[in-house]
Amino acid sequence: MPGTQWAPFREGNRSEYLAQYFLSALGVSVPVPRPEDIGIDFYCALAREEEKRLTFHSPFAVQVGSEGTKQFSYGGIDKHGRWQKEQLDWIFSQELPLFVCTVDKKSVQIKLYAISPMWIVRYSH
Repeated sequence: MPGTQWAPFREGNRSEYLAQYFLSALGVSVPVPRPEDIGIDFYCALAREEEKRLTFHSPFAVQVGSEGTKQFSYGGIDKHGRWQKEQLDWIFSQELPLFVCTVDKKSVQIKLYAISPMWIVRYSH
């Protein structure tokens, strides 16, 4: 219906706005347009100040979710009992480090989690 939006979707949007504000303090933070969002919400690069100039390095990707409502899950069994191998294939095909980010709008804070330990699990089994 025109002029309306699903309430949880709107709260997710607000979480992404707040995450971008915090991520931009680390360097460059570029949001992925909603129609192109395939699980990555931001592409980022860290900034380093050298002689009053910023240089950018160490690019990474971020997936954002609202604290307490977003469940980050890759692979596993779906509600129909099917194994979701394509999700694991996707996550292991990423060439940039991927972080998940939870946003708590009430306390105005974010938490970034590296998912790089997934490589240890993959190669040890």
